[in-house]
Amino acid sequence: MGENQITEELDHIQMRGYVRALLDDVHALERMIDEKRFESGVRRVGAEQELFLVDQNLRPKACVLSMLERLKGLPFTTELAQFNIERT
Repeated sequence: MGENQITEELDHIQMRGYVRALLDDVHALERMIDEKRFESGVRRVGAEQELFLVDQNLRPKACVLSMLERLKGLPFTTELAQFNIERT
């Protein structure tokens, strides 16, 4: 596996890239909904729902462990980054 340099502070260019990737994902979901790309009447397994935790400035917030504590008993788990949470 590769080596990642992780920092809590994002510079302006990194933040723009993060927000752009986030918006690309939202737009892709909107397009899939508009184009009715989801089947109906058929049950399938394999979809996952990931959430990105952000602060009031829309910056990634490394608070997944405290969030999981608040969601105790609900079907959520950690993801790779400290600002991702996944519904299981």
